[in-house]
Amino acid sequence: MNRNLLPITLDMEGSTKLAIPTGIKGNEFAITRLLAIKNQPGWVVSNGEVKEWKFQGFTERDNAVFLYGENFTGITLYEILETLPKDGFYRFKQLVNSLFTLKSNGITPFEIYSDAIIFNEEGSVLFLPPVLMKNINGTRPLPFKIESYEILNNPDLKGEKRLCHSLAIMLYRILTEQFPFQGKSEEEIHDQMRNMDILQPNLIVPELSEEVSQWIYRNLTNKSEDSAGIDLNAWYENMKKWKRENLYREITMEERRQILESAEERRKKAEKTYRRRVFWERNWKTVLIVSLIVIISGAVLGSILKNVFSPRKTRGFSPIQVVEAFYDSLNRLDTITLEDCVIGDAGKQEKNEVTNLYVISRVSMGYEGKSHIIPAPAWEKAGRPELKPPKAVYGVLNLKIQRISSEPKPVFLATYEKWLPLSKEEIKGEEGREAGKNQPDRGYTGYRVKDRLFLKKDRSDWVIFRIERLEFKPLEK
Repeated sequence: MNRNLLPITLDMEGSTKLAIPTGIKGNEFAITRLLAIKNQPGWVVSNGEVKEWKFQGFTERDNAVFLYGENFTGITLYEILETLPKDGFYRFKQLVNSLFTLKSNGITPFEIYSDAIIFNEEGSVLFLPPVLMKNINGTRPLPFKIESYEILNNPDLKGEKRLCHSLAIMLYRILTEQFPFQGKSEEEIHDQMRNMDILQPNLIVPELSEEVSQWIYRNLTNKSEDSAGIDLNAWYENMKKWKRENLYREITMEERRQILESAEERRKKAEKTYRRRVFWERNWKTVLIVSLIVIISGAVLGSILKNVFSPRKTRGFSPIQVVEAFYDSLNRLDTITLEDCVIGDAGKQEKNEVTNLYVISRVSMGYEGKSHIIPAPAWEKAGRPELKPPKAVYGVLNLKIQRISSEPKPVFLATYEKWLPLSKEEIKGEEGREAGKNQPDRGYTGYRVKDRLFLKKDRSDWVIFRIERLEFKPLEK
């Protein structure tokens, strides 16, 4: 633990002050930048009340510069997450309650710096000025920056949504003694946050309440189209009802053994999927240039995934639930569920589409902080607005499934709208591209589709083994 970078107390002319190491040497120009924002406020939250806390000035000790302010003695969030004391869950509840109080007082949610949050023995919580801490964070050594900031903050999220994601990371750490995302570099941690299919907490600690585990997992995997009910208010209400003693449930030794075995299989599958996704993100341009993306995603990737024998996400699904999951996975660009729904060459086109679009979406998210691929349900909910390139729509709408024959050889008829991004040539209206001629002003087009799907049992799971495309007609603009 890097204790020399944590807040300390200094005796200054008979008065004790709380001091923060800035990482700046006494003669550095960076002090000027901090001087300009020295009066940015922090807050002390105590018994539902908020009091401003500000740095009062700079002092230099051993050629190192410290910012100092009114004394506040306690333990930092950084130390709690590193050492996991017995009262870690109680301290976490204090944190959630304090953040909720700040929000109720009109203070906008901010990024978490674990060395900038201090708990004292009287139950008060100090939040050092976020604007100042953001500037100081840039001068910190990389290992400490990773431990105190990068490991807790998803760069693709903003505001309250990012804060809720950070809270889920902290509670995951406190209850499982593991961070969900770990790495030696910012890039590695960010890659995991974007691509890693993490284990649910109760697969690591089988006795953990399923309700608590699901809540943490939902916060860690939430997407913009699936964030309803994820906010500080919900965290606050959960913390009121959850106590240390009701976080756990009683299970048998056999149940525990089975859960841990399942978790290990799930972990191996997640690691393979993660490596595949990171590979695509880092190499997609080269692959596109040499025209190998379809070959690799269809042949190499397909052969790898065929050798993955861990339990399917569709374990226990009925035939119609498998069909529903297949089409729903297109809307979520969920390569894992999609792969688990099919076998052989069934859905090959859809797997290629989702793999390629997932990569494009993640790359634009990494470079621009947003994806240009809009899920069809989110587009529908927004009233189907016209979107200009590079924005495009992908997914399934108005899905209707009809049972043609029942078990043991179930067959279904699916009719739906399918929305697809156009290629650059189609957008320009290249000769011979009908969709491009009709819709040159936008980067997507829709089709009326009818599929016949055939299912069978594979390793005790229902899977789609053949899809017949009966109709594929362009929708009128």
